[in-house]
Amino acid sequence: YPLIPWYYKHYMSNKLYNNLSNNLNNYESTNIITNNTIDTENKQASFTLSNHKSIKHHLKKGGMRMRDVQIGHSIEYSGPSSYQLHMKWNDTPKRVLFLVKKDVELLPTVIEAITLLLAKKLEIYVETSLHSQFLEQVLTNSSITNHIKPLDANVSKSQIDFVITFGGDGLLMHCNTLFGGDMSIPPIMCFDFGSLGFLAPFKYSDFEEEVDQILAGHIKLTLRMRLDCKIYRNNTLSEQYTVLNEAVIDRGPSPFLTTLDLACDSEYLTTVQGDGIIIATPTGSTAYSLAAGGSMVHPSIPAILITPICAHTLSFRPLILPDSSVLTCFVPYDARGTGWVCFDGKYRLELQRGERMEVKMSPYPMPTMNRLSFTGDWFGALRSQFMFNLRPRQKGFN
Repeated sequence: YPLIPWYYKHYMSNKLYNNLSNNLNNYESTNIITNNTIDTENKQASFTLSNHKSIKHHLKKGGMRMRDVQIGHSIEYSGPSSYQLHMKWNDTPKRVLFLVKKDVELLPTVIEAITLLLAKKLEIYVETSLHSQFLEQVLTNSSITNHIKPLDANVSKSQIDFVITFGGDGLLMHCNTLFGGDMSIPPIMCFDFGSLGFLAPFKYSDFEEEVDQILAGHIKLTLRMRLDCKIYRNNTLSEQYTVLNEAVIDRGPSPFLTTLDLACDSEYLTTVQGDGIIIATPTGSTAYSLAAGGSMVHPSIPAILITPICAHTLSFRPLILPDSSVLTCFVPYDARGTGWVCFDGKYRLELQRGERMEVKMSPYPMPTMNRLSFTGDWFGALRSQFMFNLRPRQKGFN
């Protein structure tokens, strides 16, 4: 077994991990029947989440489903680890956050869509801080001026019932930062106006029909795991970010190999030597991790991915770990260079020797609405966007 450097032992001995089973309401526990009882004029419309099969006998204390059950002297699987999640409104949704990518050519389409939403007695909120110039054109050039409200400090994000996005995958990344790691995210309906649109299954040609289905309560959801990432400097929490795709540590501008000590649940795992490492969610498995040789993972699988970037060894293969794992990346004191970390491609930070990043599953997933199902949408995107395994069919014998 590899020897753990003395400074790493000292660092690990002073490290404290939270017990996820006690204080983390993970996204797998959200798969069970859950009631939102908030029902006041200024709060969210309440809703109910359920699976397509009854699982009441698979519940345990705290509301988490047990996949493994003991019957007599045998251990059996009580069912799959995840199901298709269904959502039903208990109250009529009232407030919609409308997010649009910065593209002036979308202006007529946005006005048309907002007009349709207003006809359905919905309150429309827009994010004026991000695309102020674009949104000003929407507000001044249309007859809907008095009915659109800005999402500012006077409006609580917890009041939003659901989100509609007109953009691509990048807009969903922005929605992740809009709702930080300390708050839940309302369900998101993504319409494809992006370059790739892998995470946006809805088409604007069916906008009104799809919205009617959502308002009627015919909703299928994918709960997309997010990761909480904490940076520690001098053993003190310095920065914290929540990612939807991945956190990456690489060598940045340094000509030297990145050297990182990697631990999982306080156990030394390996020393990374190469261009860097990617810690990704299942949603992020089809992004940077895939380009670096990682596996494609269904977004409903409870897992955390570790993918090396150009490892300086042939034996460092990508790993898939349980979603309960707590990962630590430490820049050792004898590293030739520092490490550079970024979160979903943003917020570039330098990690000096002796500093570390801790990564664990966020208690607040991102719920995205399905057009077909959580599997149908994913396989459809693989085929249409990635041209997955596309080749002419072999001809049979005559």
